[in-house]
Amino acid sequence: MAQGKNILGQAGGTAAAKNATPLAQAQQIDFALHTLGWKAFQDLAVAVAAEVLERPVQTFLPSQDGGRDGAFWGTWPGAPDVPEAKSTIQCKFTGKPSKTLKLSDISGELSKIDSLKCRGLAHDYVLLTNAGVSGQAEGEMVSAIEAAGATRARVLGRDWLTEEIRSRPRLRMMVPRLYGLGDLSQIIDERAYTQARFILSSMGDDLAAFVTTAAHRQSVEALQKHRFVLLLGDPASGKSTIGASLAVGALDDGAIGTVRISDGPGFEQHWNPNEPSQFFWIDDAFGETQYQRSRVDSWNSRLKMMHAAVKSGARVLMTSRTYIWNSAKFDLKLGEFPLLSNSQVIIDVQGLTDLERAQILYNHIRLGEQPISLKRKLKPFLPSVATNTNFLPETARRLASPYFTGKLSVSRDGLSDFFERPIEFLRDVLIGLAEPERAAVALIFLHGPTGVPSPIANSTELTTVYRLTGVPLADVARAMEALRGSLTLLVEAPDGPRWVFKHPTVADAFAEIVSGSPEMIELYVRGAKLEKLLSEVVCGTTQLPGASVHIPRSLYDTLIDRMQERELSDRDLLRFAAHRGDDSFLERYFGRLEDPLAIAERINSDMYFSAELDFVAKAHARGLADQGLRAATVERVTELCLNWADATPFKDEMVQGLFEAKELHDLSIRFRHEIVNEYGLEPQEWDERLLTGDRARHLQDLKEAIQGFAAFGQNDAELLDECAAAEVAIDDYAATLDDDDEPDTPSAPASASKLSPTEQLSVIFEDVDD
Repeated sequence: MAQGKNILGQAGGTAAAKNATPLAQAQQIDFALHTLGWKAFQDLAVAVAAEVLERPVQTFLPSQDGGRDGAFWGTWPGAPDVPEAKSTIQCKFTGKPSKTLKLSDISGELSKIDSLKCRGLAHDYVLLTNAGVSGQAEGEMVSAIEAAGATRARVLGRDWLTEEIRSRPRLRMMVPRLYGLGDLSQIIDERAYTQARFILSSMGDDLAAFVTTAAHRQSVEALQKHRFVLLLGDPASGKSTIGASLAVGALDDGAIGTVRISDGPGFEQHWNPNEPSQFFWIDDAFGETQYQRSRVDSWNSRLKMMHAAVKSGARVLMTSRTYIWNSAKFDLKLGEFPLLSNSQVIIDVQGLTDLERAQILYNHIRLGEQPISLKRKLKPFLPSVATNTNFLPETARRLASPYFTGKLSVSRDGLSDFFERPIEFLRDVLIGLAEPERAAVALIFLHGPTGVPSPIANSTELTTVYRLTGVPLADVARAMEALRGSLTLLVEAPDGPRWVFKHPTVADAFAEIVSGSPEMIELYVRGAKLEKLLSEVVCGTTQLPGASVHIPRSLYDTLIDRMQERELSDRDLLRFAAHRGDDSFLERYFGRLEDPLAIAERINSDMYFSAELDFVAKAHARGLADQGLRAATVERVTELCLNWADATPFKDEMVQGLFEAKELHDLSIRFRHEIVNEYGLEPQEWDERLLTGDRARHLQDLKEAIQGFAAFGQNDAELLDECAAAEVAIDDYAATLDDDDEPDTPSAPASASKLSPTEQLSVIFEDVDD
C-alpha cells in the first residue's frame, strides 16, 4: 500500500531531497512539499484538514486504511453540515516537483469507493495532493469519485495546500518542518525574520527530519492556552529541536522577539512589562549537565515576576533534563508559580509512541547520507529499532550518518547496542579522532554553549589548546570544517557566525574522556569558562549525579586561582566549595579567605537555600572555623529563625552541629513560645506582620516551619499537640482569606490518537531505501 502512495513518482533519492531548492514566484510560496516523503505528507495533509475543519481527524496506517488515509465526522466546509455523516480523506503524494494529477492516477482509489459507500464512510470524499491540479482534471476527478459512490467530492491540490499553510500561523506551529521548506522571508514578517533565521541555523538539517509528535502538539497547546510549558527529557531526546520550532512558531504568531536565557537574572534583565508579547526560551533552566542549586536560587526570587509576566502576555518555554528537574523541584518554591508543578503543562519528550519513533527514524535514514546498500541492510531491523525503549532522536540521526557507524554491526543485537549505549559510541568516535580534530572539539568545549567565533582567531582558549596539544590554528580551522555536520555546526548569531557542537551530548562524551586524562583535565581547568567549571566538575572523590569531571589534588590551587576571578566570598563559589569540594579542597579554599566573619553576616532568610550557611556549617564540621565564626553564625541563625519562622536549625543536622547543646535547647524554647504558641495559634497576627507578598504563601511557610519543629521534638507529646493545634488554626484562618489571584486552571491534555500495533510499523519503512 505504501507503494500506492508513491505512484506519482519519487523525489530522486537522498541527494534530491537534501539539495532541493524551494521556489518562490511572485506572491506564491512553494513549500517544496515533494521533499517530504509519503508518510510526512499524509501527516501534513491531515493536519491541514483538522485546522480547516476545526475538529479532530483520525488517521490510518496503509495496512489498515481500507481506502482511507483519514476520516472525520460531518462535512467539508461549504456544504450543508450533517453531524452524523462519516467522511473520508485520501492523500496522493508525488516526489516530482512539477507533477500534475490526472484522472488515471486515482484509478486505484475509485475501485474502493463503493465499499466505503456501503459502510457509510463516503458522505464527503476529500482528495488532497501535493501535485498540481488543473480545472479540467479537477472536474473529471470529482465526477468520477461521485459516480463511484461518494455523495460529494473535493480534489484539493498543491496550490490550495500552499495557500492554507501560508495563511495559518497556528498550522505552521503545529508542523514546524514547514519553516525549512519555504522562503522564510515570505512566511515570517521582516521584524522577526532575522531571529528566526538564527534559530533555524542552530537546528542544522534536523528540521528536515522533524516529526510532529504528541510532545510537540501538547507544547503548542500549552503555550497557546497557558503561555507556559516545561519540556522534560533525557539528553538527546529532542528538547532543543522542539524548543527551536516553538520559538520560530512564536515569532510567526506575533511574538515581538525571542529571548534565549538560562537563569533568573537573565529573565529579570530582559523582561519588559511594556512589551507583553515577548517569548522567553529558557534552555537547561536548572543546569546544563548537572543540577545547579544556584540556578534554582536565582529562579526562586523571580518566580513571582515570571508569574506576572505570563499573566500579562509573555510566553515562556523552559527545558530541563529529567534527572535535573527531579532534584530541582524539591528546592523550587512551586507555590510562587503553580504552572511549574502542573503535570498538564510538563511535557515529557521522552514519551514517544512507537509510530512517532518510526517516523523519526524513517526521516533520518531516508534523508541521511548512508549508501543505499547499508539502508537496505538496515531496513529489516528498523521496526524493532523503533520499539526500543532506549530510542532517542539524536541516536537516530547518528545512525543515518556514516561518520558514526564505522564499527556498527548491522544486526538486531548490534543496533540495540547502538541505541542503548549512545554516549559510549560517541566517546569511541571522539577517541578515534585525529589530533587536529580532537583539538577542534576541545576548543568548542572550552568556549561552552556560546561557541567559537568564526573565522577562528587567536584567543586565550586557542593558546591553551595549542600548548597542550601542539595543534596550530590553521590545522584546527581545517579540522573544524571537516567535522561540520557530524560533530560541529556553524550557526548564525547576532555578532557573527560561531562554531558549536552539533548536539550537546558531544560535550557530555568529551567530558567523559577528559575525566580520564590528566593532561586534558589541566586543559579544562585552565581554559574553561569559570561558570562551566562551577557547574560541571567535582574535586577528588566527591560524587554528584551527572558529574563526570573529577579534579585531582594537584590542580586544586590552580582551580582556586581561577575562582579568584571573583571574590572568594561569592555565593556560587561558596556553594561549590561546600558541595563539590572534598575536605582537602575545602581546607585550601578556607585558607584563602580574607574575612570569614563577613560570610556569616550575609546569611539570609530561607536559610535552607543559603550557600553562606552551608559553607560555614561544612567548615565547622571539618574543624576549620574558629569559635568567633561559629558564635557569629549561631547568633545570625537564631535571629533569622525567630524573625522569619525559619525552622532550618531544627531540620538540618549540619546546621545543628554549629550549636552547643544549651544554645539549641534555648532556641527551641523560644521558637515554641514565640512562633508556635503566639503566631501559630494567632495566625492573623503573622498575616498582619507581613504586609506584602502572597499572604497564603506566607501562612503556608509558617505552617511548614511548625511541622519541621514538630518533627524535631517528636518525643514531646505536649509539644506535638501544640503544633497540631497551630496547624489547624493556620488552616482555618487561611480559608477566610480572599483569593486575589485567578487560579491557573489548565484544560485537560489533548487525547492521544489510537495507534496501530507495533508489528505493523514495517509499512513505514517500505521506501526508506529508494
